[in-house]
Amino acid sequence: MSVWDDRLRGRADVGEVLGEGGFDRPTLAEWTRERLAWTEETRADVIRRSSMSPAHAYQIMQGTRVGSRDKLVRLAFGWQLGSDEASRMIEIGGANALDPTSRRDTIVAWCLAHGLDVHQANDLLWRNGERPLE
Repeated sequence: MSVWDDRLRGRADVGEVLGEGGFDRPTLAEWTRERLAWTEETRADVIRRSSMSPAHAYQIMQGTRVGSRDKLVRLAFGWQLGSDEASRMIEIGGANALDPTSRRDTIVAWCLAHGLDVHQANDLLWRNGERPLE
């Protein structure tokens, strides 16, 4: 018998299986609301530090627009997140977490861990032959 057989047998609703699998996670809009309440920051502060178009960033944070991975990384800089928190937020936003086997992601994670801003990160990416954040 396979793992799938045990997990799926007798389940009429996929929601039941998903509910048991630990797949529930907040939307980026929910995560943003919780984070704003917890940190007492303003969206404007986060957006300013991300160096993104305010309209674009606000739409991503509200969940009315899906952000590219680079835009989510920029928001991580705006939130001043560490690399683990940034990875979680990026995944919640629908993109792949920072990958420790990726040279570019390692530079981004290092920048986040050392409190660099998005401009400093882009400079370091460029100086190391990697594509800056879009």
